[in-house]
Amino acid sequence: MRNISFIGAIYTFLFACLGVIIAYLIFSAMAGTLLWILRISFLPSILIGILFVMISSFHLGKLSAYFIVIKRINSILFGILTTFLVVIISTFFGSLLMFFQEGIFSNRSLCYEINSYIFNPIIAIFIFGLIPNIILGIFLGLKLKKKLTISPVGTMIS
Repeated sequence: MRNISFIGAIYTFLFACLGVIIAYLIFSAMAGTLLWILRISFLPSILIGILFVMISSFHLGKLSAYFIVIKRINSILFGILTTFLVVIISTFFGSLLMFFQEGIFSNRSLCYEINSYIFNPIIAIFIFGLIPNIILGIFLGLKLKKKLTISPVGTMIS
């Protein structure tokens, strides 16, 4: 079981790294330059988001491998679910930094600030990342299922 979890964590981590690269390229296309990240004021939030992409992908990868291999849940569906959970978790934690820096001390209502600094980024990244997440999730689920196939005697075939 430990080997299955570790392989699931590593593959999910690698797919998350690929997802970060794809997201950067999408935003670069929207901004019209690859150096858009140097012009923004919320770079620390993006870096924290990337940190949580790596952390959550590693831990959710263990869980994904367990459900795909041991519980035999649909690998494609669980791969997509995993990629979306990674994006939502990392966006939430990345958004908290700006919320605590600017939003909580604003003169506007707390509900407005929570919506502006936490929910709007999650919705925007969810929408822009919908197709890439689905594609990455399908490939992740299939890769985990293929890599972590269990034979009838319980030994892993890789």
